[in-house]
Amino acid sequence: MISTPWRQTAFALASAAHVRMGVDAAPALQRVAASPDLLALIMCWVPLIIPDDASSLFLALQRAASGQRLLLRCGEHSVSGRLRIDRHVFLSGEEGACIRGTLVLGAEGGEISDLTVDDGGDCCLRCEGGDWTLRDLRLRCCHSAALHVSGSARVVLCGCTLGGDEDHGTAVMLSAYGSVQQTGMRKRACYGVVVKDRAACRVRECALTCISEAAVLLLARSQAVLEKCVMSEGVTCGFDSGRGRGRLLEVRGCALELEKLWGDMDRPRQVVWEDDNKRRNRNRVNLYYIRVPATETLLGCPWGNW
Repeated sequence: MISTPWRQTAFALASAAHVRMGVDAAPALQRVAASPDLLALIMCWVPLIIPDDASSLFLALQRAASGQRLLLRCGEHSVSGRLRIDRHVFLSGEEGACIRGTLVLGAEGGEISDLTVDDGGDCCLRCEGGDWTLRDLRLRCCHSAALHVSGSARVVLCGCTLGGDEDHGTAVMLSAYGSVQQTGMRKRACYGVVVKDRAACRVRECALTCISEAAVLLLARSQAVLEKCVMSEGVTCGFDSGRGRGRLLEVRGCALELEKLWGDMDRPRQVVWEDDNKRRNRNRVNLYYIRVPATETLLGCPWGNW
């Protein structure tokens, strides 16, 4: 719980900076309030609380400075269609906070954590540029893809759960890829992660569940690295390649419970498959290793020291 809301802090600092109202303020506070750069830096570390300081996420983003911290209170926060984030922000939520709609992440980058995002008929998150870190998210998608990464975006996911709804639902027509949900069956995402163009995505210690097409789809010159992930609970197949096939797929230390490993005969241009991956065929009881010929990791790939 935040003890001092953003608006109260802003009012106190503004009062200290005022010619008449700030006369009785402490000299140190007056000096702080007189420095615009220092004020901006301080206010970035005081979270904008929604709906306390701004009635909606849209209004909070309009007010936010670069590097601003935004906190969503517990409850559902709806966005109309797609909400674009074009500022460098750190967005998080209290326990039970949920966004309903699609967030479009722009080139400024930032971090999103501790939230549930329910798609509004599209993807949960569309990342179109920048460096983004996604932590402890539940991306609950019953339509196209839980996460769609494109352009030159670089995304790191840690401790997230991606895919459909574990509960049983009613009949729903999926518009994005033409799938149909049947009454009494789980609502499933078509894809967990779609990576296209020259984008790169690193997925660490995440769970991918309830997916009808493929957990990971690579297109064009994209790259994806999976580390210590789990694929189970209604995932039809693990990996698929579309037009362009993708530049690189690395899979390390993952546990895969799948109907099939690959969607078709297409493969990414390079596949790195470590021996510590484990796959369990649903028709068998024991885990067994599946070996895929590994190639050398690309030199100079954009991950750096991630």
